[in-house]
Amino acid sequence: MVMVGFTLSKINLLIFVTAMFVIIVYFTFGFSEVLLKQQTAQMINRYAGEALSLVNSKSLCVQNTITFPDSISYVGSQRIFYILKIEKVESLDETKPNSLIFTIFPRKEPNKVLASRRIDTLAEIHFFNQLLGSPAGFETDALFVLIDSQSVPPLDSLFIAKESFQGNEFIYLTNCSSTTTGGCFGNVRAVGNWIANSAAERSSVSLCVPYTASGSS
Repeated sequence: MVMVGFTLSKINLLIFVTAMFVIIVYFTFGFSEVLLKQQTAQMINRYAGEALSLVNSKSLCVQNTITFPDSISYVGSQRIFYILKIEKVESLDETKPNSLIFTIFPRKEPNKVLASRRIDTLAEIHFFNQLLGSPAGFETDALFVLIDSQSVPPLDSLFIAKESFQGNEFIYLTNCSSTTTGGCFGNVRAVGNWIANSAAERSSVSLCVPYTASGSS
């Protein structure tokens, strides 16, 4: 009987220790997820806030290049690689705003949204997206823009410009790499060339975004 009681007490202790371990792991994981989402929310609010300040500017021409960190740190030395996706929602009613939607998700889990922020604007929005893993691939008038510091080349920066032109407002966004020769200049100039090539529709050329003049190399 003594041995049976001793064995049962050991089993109960093992069950208790196992249960406590499961509870600790569960709450640690849950706490880590909460901290990760908090850090991501702070990050997206910061950078989307920079974009919002530019979008709300009353200047005839204003532009900025935002470089993003390569990862998000949240618990001690833990960090996660991420992708920032910027999408646009265009209103069919000219009196209602268009929207820029910033969304961050883990690079390995593209369906898991960590944080999102929406910016409304009456400006006409144009996206330009360098295709991931393709230095020569550049998509004009794209549906979205991706920021991915782990891509090749690392697309870690966002160029955004807003201009007021002939009574209308326009916003241009493109991703680019701060680590390549010339930085973002090549992509920015590609945006300017697109604007210049569409000048026929606008009757004159914008000087807000730099472009390659006709006949220049």
